[in-house]
Amino acid sequence: MTVPQTEKFTDYPMASLNILVVTEAYPSHDRPYRMCFAHKRVKQLLKYGCRAQVFCPRSITLGTYLRALKEAAGFFKTPKNSSYNWDGISIHSMRYHSFLPSKIHSRTNSHLAYRAIKPKLQKLHREYRFNLFDLVHATPLCLAASRIAKELGLYCVQDVGMSDIDSYYRDPQSCRFKLQREIMLACDLVVCVSDHTNQMMKLMADGHVQTVTHYAGVDPAMYRKDIKLRDVYRRKLCYTPTEIVLLLVGHLIKRKGVYELIEVFTDLSKEYTNLRLLLLGELLEKTRVLQAIKASGMESCITIVGGVPPDQVPGYMNAADLFVFPSHSEGLPNAVMEACACEMPVIASNVGGVAEIIDDGTSGLLVKPTDKADLCRKIRPLLESPQARKVLGKKAREIILKRFDYNNNGQALVRKLESIVRES
Repeated sequence: MTVPQTEKFTDYPMASLNILVVTEAYPSHDRPYRMCFAHKRVKQLLKYGCRAQVFCPRSITLGTYLRALKEAAGFFKTPKNSSYNWDGISIHSMRYHSFLPSKIHSRTNSHLAYRAIKPKLQKLHREYRFNLFDLVHATPLCLAASRIAKELGLYCVQDVGMSDIDSYYRDPQSCRFKLQREIMLACDLVVCVSDHTNQMMKLMADGHVQTVTHYAGVDPAMYRKDIKLRDVYRRKLCYTPTEIVLLLVGHLIKRKGVYELIEVFTDLSKEYTNLRLLLLGELLEKTRVLQAIKASGMESCITIVGGVPPDQVPGYMNAADLFVFPSHSEGLPNAVMEACACEMPVIASNVGGVAEIIDDGTSGLLVKPTDKADLCRKIRPLLESPQARKVLGKKAREIILKRFDYNNNGQALVRKLESIVRES
């Protein structure tokens, strides 16, 4: 939802919104790249006059004990309640025991989460007098929080940015489908990252839910083309001026299409010997990714950076020549918007809300997910034409400035939340 440039925030008097964002993950000093989506949303709320804090509980399950005995033993030595500040935001954190992994929808998980977090939420409500809970994604924790919100007489909103929403809809008997539907029906509003997600939410709830599309967007002042930054990061990565660099930003897992990209890169490298591949993101499938790179025989041409703080991402984007995003499923990928803002030519899978960012053939190129032949066909012409890359990049940034400017888009969301509180 984009606010027309002629509208002014001061034209819409706001009621006081005091919001608690509930999420199972949030950026921290050891993992600054985690859940930047949630942090971006909180910063927008603050920018437009809301008061906002974050509640971030983390469940400890039986699987945790079996996988990491050291962490499990440390659980009893670590304070269950703690807090920290991140980029000016107050984060209230706690750890609690659950039964199954948090992604699994079970009554036991929801009940344990409810019992564990209710005293903490009641205490936070007494101290800060929240009038709205904002739940990020769909977990048993969010279901428990929505129940507590109703008990406290508070309004409840869910932020939906899930990348695998299509798979949920195709399997209405799955635990995740049931969990998402139950949380939606318990909320006063569902905020969707894209029109595609919005449509899926309405279908999943049979129309019995109020939804709105909100493009959080990116900061075009932070993500922009910068020749000096390009030189700095290319020297850092030891790239020569003649080398053409393909970039993928995201968790290095199967769903992001990393293995297809490695295969396509290997094939193209036989024709273009100056081609390089840069992988930026948390290495969640380390063994498999390293095996795929070794099997390709291209170890010397592929660089894995790993996860980095958000303020370093523009440097790596400027160092590359072509952004390739062959993901299998998405909500509205931040990485694609950020690459477009940096005037990078983008080739991305036509999944989720990607087509809402990329105008195929004009501001980027769309490919069929998992189709390696299609991906290879779309990459090759751009390797041969720097001018084509430049034209796509410039048009991509124009679209970001018009529809996905972070500094403008938060206003519409805050007005919608205010209307929920005022009219209910």
